[in-house]
Amino acid sequence: MTKSISNYVDFFRQFKKPNGKYPTPEEIITREYDPETEFEQTFITLSLVLREEEIDFADNLDDVRKKLVMIVLNMI
Repeated sequence: MTKSISNYVDFFRQFKKPNGKYPTPEEIITREYDPETEFEQTFITLSLVLREEEIDFADNLDDVRKKLVMIVLNMI
């Protein structure tokens, strides 16, 4: 059991920022990337889809939240 929890902790630790400062959504949106820019590791990747001339999330965000909560509950 302890090893399993350690594996979860190690998984989440890989996304920790060295300085502890995480960008806001606004900062991420305004970033400019070029071919040399290294991409950050991401914990969650949400897909977008085109629906009747609108861009929307492919998955319902409430469902994503519930799945994330279930991961934590299963760890406990």
